[in-house]
Amino acid sequence: MRRIPEYSALLLTLFALLLIPPFLPETLAGQRTIGVVTSLVLIVGALSVQRRLLMMTAGLVALPALISSWLAYGLDSSAIHLVGLCLRCVFFAVMIYTISVDVWSQREVSADTIAGAAAGYILLALFWAALYGIVEAIQPGSFVFPDHPSWAGDWSSDAGNASSTSFAYFSFVTITTLGYGDMAPITPEAGMLAAAEATAGQLYIAVLIARLVALNVANR
Repeated sequence: MRRIPEYSALLLTLFALLLIPPFLPETLAGQRTIGVVTSLVLIVGALSVQRRLLMMTAGLVALPALISSWLAYGLDSSAIHLVGLCLRCVFFAVMIYTISVDVWSQREVSADTIAGAAAGYILLALFWAALYGIVEAIQPGSFVFPDHPSWAGDWSSDAGNASSTSFAYFSFVTITTLGYGDMAPITPEAGMLAAAEATAGQLYIAVLIARLVALNVANR
C-alpha cells in the first residue's frame, strides 16, 4: 500500500524558514535559531521523500548540509559556507524532483498534494537562492545590493557580507517576476541565472499546477 505523502509539515517548515530569519537579531542566538529552522527543513524534507533510494540520497545530502551549516555559524569560514550552499543545492534539487514526480503521478487531488506542489515551488526558489549565493561567493560583485539604513544588518554593499536572506528575497522576487529593482544581477552569469529562474517558475506554475487543476476537474 502506497504511503500517503506528508508535505504539509514540509510546507510549514519552509514558511518558518522564510518568515523567521528576517525578524531575528544578528546575534549568536539569532544565528542559532536560523540554524535550528534550517535543520528542521532538511530533516522534514528528507523524511517526506517516499522512494527509498531518493530518501537515502536526500538523507545523505541533508546530513553534511546540516553539519556544514552549523560549522559555518561557529567558524565563520567562507569555504565551509560555500560547501554548505552546494550541498543545499543538491538537496533542494532532489526534493524538487521527488515532489514533482509524486504530484504528477497522483490520480486524485488532496490537500497534502496541493501542499506538496506549493512546497516544490518554494524549494525551487530556495534552490536558486543557493545558486546565487554560490555565484556571489565565487565571483564577488555579481549582484548590486541596496544601500539604505532600513536594510542595515541584512543587506550590504560589501558582497562578502551578503546574507542568505538577501538572496532568498531576490530569488522570490525573480521567480514571481515581481521585480522591485532594489537588488539586481550585474554580471552575465548572474543575469542568465535570474532569467532562467523566472522561466522555470513560470513553467512550474503552467505545467504542475495545471496538472492539479485537470485532475480535480476529471474527478468531479
